[in-house]
Amino acid sequence: MPKDIRLHGVTDNLIEYYLIAAGADIHRRFFFSIDEAGNGGVRVFAPGSEFIVKGDGITHRGNGGSFCEYMFGVDQPLADLAKSEVINRLVLYGASYDKGTGTLAFSDRTEGTLSFEKIFFDGNAVCNYFFFINSASLGGPIRQQQEQLLRLLGKAIKRSPAVGEGDDNRIIDEIISLLADSSAQLFLFKLVNLRHQEYHQRFQRLYFSNKKIADDDFASLSDLAVRHGIDRYQQERIRIDVMYKHPDNRRIVDEYKNILTSCNNKGEINKLENARLTRLKTLSVRNKIPGALFYTLDEMLKKDKKVVVLEENEYISETRQVLEGPILTEQQIDDTIDHAAPRTVRGTLCQRHRRKQVSRQIRAQQAHNPAQGAQAGG
Repeated sequence: MPKDIRLHGVTDNLIEYYLIAAGADIHRRFFFSIDEAGNGGVRVFAPGSEFIVKGDGITHRGNGGSFCEYMFGVDQPLADLAKSEVINRLVLYGASYDKGTGTLAFSDRTEGTLSFEKIFFDGNAVCNYFFFINSASLGGPIRQQQEQLLRLLGKAIKRSPAVGEGDDNRIIDEIISLLADSSAQLFLFKLVNLRHQEYHQRFQRLYFSNKKIADDDFASLSDLAVRHGIDRYQQERIRIDVMYKHPDNRRIVDEYKNILTSCNNKGEINKLENARLTRLKTLSVRNKIPGALFYTLDEMLKKDKKVVVLEENEYISETRQVLEGPILTEQQIDDTIDHAAPRTVRGTLCQRHRRKQVSRQIRAQQAHNPAQGAQAGG
């Protein structure tokens, strides 16, 4: 018996899509149509919900939302930054964040249209997922269905490694198992930016080989970006994300991020914590970790935080640093590592500043979409 049915295609602007319908008796349901006379758009539908892929973007209506793997250095809710197990971004249609209560509020207005440019700017630069659910257990107005989906799926989706791995089968199994409805049907939509994917794969291959990019290789990367029309902001966020995911870089950068997150919550950095941050940066030079990874975190979490002096004896401070600091001794770092920092990111600009610039350009081109949704907390 078929478990799912998949439609696979590529738009004229090199956005690859996978439209997957899975669940009970899915082979007996008529759930899609193709606009052959118009723009060739593909429409997938179920009672109360639909999703349309067309030449320049998507249109959605009904329940559901989108999710993707977080890229290193992009704006994240502090609640997500503080939880190392939260690795994915989840946005539910019609949701808005209430700063007063610190909770999400839902609306019945969930219809909307998103351009591919905005999808790959706000979300992951390479791969993003959308979904909706057809289930008898989801009753009542759309806003109540969205609240139910957040309770049922939110925690698991935000923590699932399958999202970053692009493991569609595992994502389907995880979501359907959580619905606790044997008759439920999941409609999952995967969008891949093939231009960004090629840039990502080439940079990753070059960087992971020896944590350096030769001049000729960097020139070929630049040519690839020009040929595909990849703007400098997207190039930068892809490079930084790849560098962060190198195993040798990640353990040190994560420890640095954890310290900064704790300081951000307190609103200050004490002298001991500042010393630990400096020590991690020193270790990073010996381990050939680009400074851009730390500058990005500093801009997000360290800005405007004052350094305060702890009232304790020097020997106590030194002992505390040994006991509380990361288990990253110099003996763990290979003495043969070249001390020179890699020339991987050239002319790196602050991501947050660049993001604000590009965001203003996109907002100037697109009308405000109140149904787009807000990020769901972890």
